Amino acid sequence: MTLSGVAARADDCRDAALAVNPAAETLCSDAIARLSYRGGTPSGTEGADADTLALAAAFNNRAMARIAAGNLTGAAEDLGEAVTLAPDQWAIYLNRGNLHLAENQPQAALADYARADSLSPAARVAVLKNAVLAYRSLGDLGQATASLVEAESLSARSAVRTPAEPGPPRR
Repeated sequence: MTLSGVAARADDCRDAALAVNPAAETLCSDAIARLSYRGGTPSGTEGADADTLALAAAFNNRAMARIAAGNLTGAAEDLGEAVTLAPDQWAIYLNRGNLHLAENQPQAALADYARADSLSPAARVAVLKNAVLAYRSLGDLGQATASLVEAESLSARSAVRTPAEPGPPRR
């Protein structure tokens, strides 16, 4: 099961975080407490693994809410927990890259975007769109343009929304 597949198990915090709802951090904190109480740590069983992914998703989602609120230290702590719980989930690295951008560390952002891209083809469009900002921050407008053109080309060929573009599939 993927992180995005269990994000709903982190309750409403994902939607609140994506909508930059002021209550998102509280909703995610509640989900983290609930999932931690249920024992969201790896134990080798499928249910426990799903709980672990759901807990990682809740930390990842709370990090998004904290980035939006300007709590970069809290977001870094949450993303560290999420990576520890689910080191092969691309969405965590995408969001950690976004945190690095907020911290004005575009090279670190690009490294995390590359990690997200290497973990899943589903990450490609989101990675390219976010990389545009990192390249612009570095003053590399040629690479920023190339990333944007490739992202738009892939988006035009795909009817699937990326995590950077929440909402129903395009028709």
